[in-house]
Amino acid sequence: MIHSCQRKSSHFPPMAVKKASETFSKALFEEVQRWGEKKQTGVSLRYMMEFGARPTEKNLMIAAQFLHNELPIRIARRAIELENLPYGLSHKPAVLKVRDWYLDSFRDLRFFQKLRIHMMKKLSPK
Repeated sequence: MIHSCQRKSSHFPPMAVKKASETFSKALFEEVQRWGEKKQTGVSLRYMMEFGARPTEKNLMIAAQFLHNELPIRIARRAIELENLPYGLSHKPAVLKVRDWYLDSFRDLRFFQKLRIHMMKKLSPK
């Protein structure tokens, strides 16, 4: 398994790419690989509690921008971890199904536009 940035050579094995290629493009796997190599941003529970205690429009925008960037990193890492399980577990149908859910989520998140202040104003009630 991949733990943080311990293993730089983590990748989707050719066999797994072949199985998933029926639904996912090679470009998606390459993008997942790139995002999976990025460093995660640590956030403490205390910080989340303090940040969430003041739900201003600015704080909501900051949180949305953070999640827009951070979630693809974390989801990519989980998908890569599922590809690198020991004892052939990566090829089990249930694991492949969960991996595919992560890949779907990653693809969906990457197609979302970056949130900007003017977009938030359109969404906020008057």
